[in-house]
Amino acid sequence: MKSTIRPKYFIVVIAIASIFVINPSCKPTEGVSREVKDAEKVQDQQEKEAMKEYEAAVKKHRDQQSDYAKQLSKDMKKQRKNNNKVRKRSLWDRLFRNNCP
Repeated sequence: MKSTIRPKYFIVVIAIASIFVINPSCKPTEGVSREVKDAEKVQDQQEKEAMKEYEAAVKKHRDQQSDYAKQLSKDMKKQRKNNNKVRKRSLWDRLFRNNCP
């Protein structure tokens, strides 16, 4: 069998490739103004502060919990882990090795 490349398919491939080369999706030469950079810095700083406040609130909440509530939380975490074992198995195991306890 002799394989030949048809000219019209070759032309179509070249045309599509040239379109992708000529029209890139992102422009690396495009500059960002100083105001935009400053706004992004301020936004990042605000996000960091909000995250610190949230973590402090969570820590305060956990410190205020009773020992019973802390133990109950740990037990529920263990129970969740046991209940979700089926979801952690791979699709291959679930399909072909169906020997769940």
